[in-house]
Amino acid sequence: KRTCTPIDRYLDVWTLPDGSSSLCRYKMRGLAALLAAVLPALAAAHSWITCTDYLEMNGEYWDHRLCRAFPRSAYRMCPRTATFGSHDTYSYFPSPGAVCRTARNDATEYTADHPMATYYQGQTVVLAHPTKNHVADVQCTNKYIPDNGNWIDVGPVNGATDPALFDGPEWTQIADMGVAPVGYEIPDAVTSTYPKPGFQNAPKFCENMDKSLGTYNFTIPSNLTPGRYTFLWKWIFNAGNDPYTSCWEADVVATKAERDAVYTSMGLTTEDSWYFGNTAPVTSIVPVISQGTTTTTAGTTTTGATTTGATAGTTTTTTPHVTTTTPGNVIPGNIIPLSFSFNTNAWPGGGQGYLQLPNPRPSGNWYVEVKFPCGNINFQIWHGNFVQTPQEQAQGIYKITQTGWQLDKHDIGFNVHMQAGCFMEENQVIAQIVSN
Repeated sequence: KRTCTPIDRYLDVWTLPDGSSSLCRYKMRGLAALLAAVLPALAAAHSWITCTDYLEMNGEYWDHRLCRAFPRSAYRMCPRTATFGSHDTYSYFPSPGAVCRTARNDATEYTADHPMATYYQGQTVVLAHPTKNHVADVQCTNKYIPDNGNWIDVGPVNGATDPALFDGPEWTQIADMGVAPVGYEIPDAVTSTYPKPGFQNAPKFCENMDKSLGTYNFTIPSNLTPGRYTFLWKWIFNAGNDPYTSCWEADVVATKAERDAVYTSMGLTTEDSWYFGNTAPVTSIVPVISQGTTTTTAGTTTTGATTTGATAGTTTTTTPHVTTTTPGNVIPGNIIPLSFSFNTNAWPGGGQGYLQLPNPRPSGNWYVEVKFPCGNINFQIWHGNFVQTPQEQAQGIYKITQTGWQLDKHDIGFNVHMQAGCFMEENQVIAQIVSN
């Protein structure tokens, strides 16, 4: 009689009548299938940034007409009208003294058809890249394809040369774009739900796993000094490895009007990025967090599983797991709770949602304030600009304003990446608009 005894999560042994042991074949077949699916991806990762100012966030298909600006040397290494994702030699692993795929020369590495970007403070920038088979989606691959970090750094303002090392002190990180939800503990449905944070945000991945469109977005800091910068994209596929990199130059200006003047002179549209299908970029799969604590215009606090109250034209209803707030007229000097939807379990360690803003906005100066129960998080937004101090951010307090075109948007979308020790499902998140 053969008796299987587990020795780890993949391998069992069975005992022969003579006392010798062998591996259970059905388990070995399962392991072989897993390795066959995962190992090729681990061995052959590569990708690059194709567009540095794309006009469609969370888009499904590459359209070169939606690309306003390009990475360094794109005109000769990944031209806009070539087959998207076909220029594998543009993928790059940095080496000491050569952080970027090509040497910097602003005069020769950009052309009229492949121009350098101009960004403005507070702009949401969309980047485009090919997926190159590196997406965990159980509809066509598996949920073990890794994604271990996605960042944007900038070099010194008006610097003339590339820093020598990708992790040298000359670089300043301005954006952490998160990681995709992957791994054994991730529900299958999550891997097929878009948009996603990190590298794997590619809604049509399964139609063309090698050459489908992936997009990121990040925000130019509102306090980034105007001038010319080298931007560095870093993506880590396998944990412990150095990142893949792409480099590009961009001029940062103070206002959208300044940026628009530059793009108009180049014959480029001045419209900023939109979301595919005119829908919100991130929707809550299941709202799972209760706001719990509501600050009213009178300055009092009401806490409870189910609380309903009205103050100065504002009705707030808080129920377990779902928070709904309907703002009334916003009066200067008041604090008004905001409606928000927040799925804290979109992926392990991360959540997504949106804040619903009142229409019309308050008169005078105002900002949105979001308070998290802990400070060790990475909070990303679109349709707004951060204005909190570093001290406030360290306490989990974020303040957001809107300017220019952002005022046409009536919600603020966000992603949250929680670090060790921060469990938002067990705590309270407060969102409110403060006017004065």
